[in-house]
Amino acid sequence: MEKSKKIHLVCKDNENVTVRPSGIFVSGYWKLGADAALKVEFIYLHQTKDLPSYRQGRVVERYLVPFEGQQRYVFAIEPMDEPLTWKGEIPVSKVKEAVAEPA
Repeated sequence: MEKSKKIHLVCKDNENVTVRPSGIFVSGYWKLGADAALKVEFIYLHQTKDLPSYRQGRVVERYLVPFEGQQRYVFAIEPMDEPLTWKGEIPVSKVKEAVAEPA
């Protein structure tokens, strides 16, 4: 059985985050490989790599959208109240690149 996939992302001050009336939050515009984007199950947003996540949850939707002339991923995320510390080696910021990290 394949482990669930988690991605930790630096997303300062809720940049490009919106919250739907249902409470689901949407985060974009991420430059990820298709394999990572399609397999990710949980996303953790961090103010910095050194701080625990401030928004996190289970991915319920994902789609590609045009953004600044390139295709980027947007995720709709069902929130969870379980912050995590940073996992992974690449700090992610405005470039919005990330790698999947097995649970």
